Amino acid sequence: AVAQFGSALPWGGRGRGFKSRQSDHFFRPLRPDFSFGKTSASEVLTLERGVRRLDFPSAPGTERLFWRHCQLSEGEDLLKEALAEAGVASLPNASSDQARVEDYGEYVHVVLFTFAADPRGLREVPFHVVACARGVVSWSEQPLALVDELEQRLRQMQSRIARVPILLYHVLDTLLNDAWHFLDYLNERVSALERAVLRRTGTAQVQSEMLELRRVILRTRRLLGSMRDAVHHLAGHLWLEGAEVVLYFELYDLVLRLFDAVDTYRELLDSLMDIHLASVSNRLNEIVKSLTLVATVMLPPSLVASLYGMNFDHMPGSRHPYGFYVVLGFAMVVSMSLVWWFRRRRWI
Repeated sequence: AVAQFGSALPWGGRGRGFKSRQSDHFFRPLRPDFSFGKTSASEVLTLERGVRRLDFPSAPGTERLFWRHCQLSEGEDLLKEALAEAGVASLPNASSDQARVEDYGEYVHVVLFTFAADPRGLREVPFHVVACARGVVSWSEQPLALVDELEQRLRQMQSRIARVPILLYHVLDTLLNDAWHFLDYLNERVSALERAVLRRTGTAQVQSEMLELRRVILRTRRLLGSMRDAVHHLAGHLWLEGAEVVLYFELYDLVLRLFDAVDTYRELLDSLMDIHLASVSNRLNEIVKSLTLVATVMLPPSLVASLYGMNFDHMPGSRHPYGFYVVLGFAMVVSMSLVWWFRRRRWI
């Protein structure tokens, strides 16, 4: 049963934090056109074949633990063989609308997500993990670059993993830490939008980019919320012993920090949207103000011209040899007086 996994050993976790982790799979230099999601699927994911296999040394009198990873695009037969090796007769529920933890008694099925940029905005790839008394079997619908990092990490910790909860911890920890790559990408996109707003370039394009990025952030936030609940459920599971509880609460803390980081980007984007709208409004006000000042300065000459354009027989100064120049000078003096008054009031 799941509750009888063996004895715990010290773990070899690594420090985590919000650092800039530039990945060849997720990070790309920003394009000047501020177009979101230019990373293609071939850039995000690397192709993997077959089944990843890794066995761990066992204590005397206990079964050898193992880790298997399958890719569903290679067919379900490989996955069924790996699950049969783990003692799981049928394929667990493959629904992957949100992260979850399902306890089937003999094994636990965990569904989390990994994130990547996509031309449509966001690619969330479900990552399934089955933990049983004999080992851990993981699979994904698409090839994932993080599997290489996971395999390397498990090989380094191979001699220090003697219980399935510890093995599952390393699998989930690698998966969750991989989300920082995507958050780095969001950080760069928000920074690029901030520069675009301050330069006032491509107003309509910037607005479209903001709305698209906001949808991506909200979608990521919703998925991280379900992942937070799933990891919290694992942290309170009865199969954990001693220090293993601390490890899983560290996973829970990691998900909380991911969730808070995405929440911060959402707030920054909302603030950036407010600044952008205020900037557009201020620019419109400046244009209206300039046009209003021009119309006001031109009002006296227009009024004088309209008065002297009326068809009356007797107009003051119409017969005087300098009448035109006097009227023109009077209109110019009034207009210049208005300009002086506007500058004195600091309207211009």
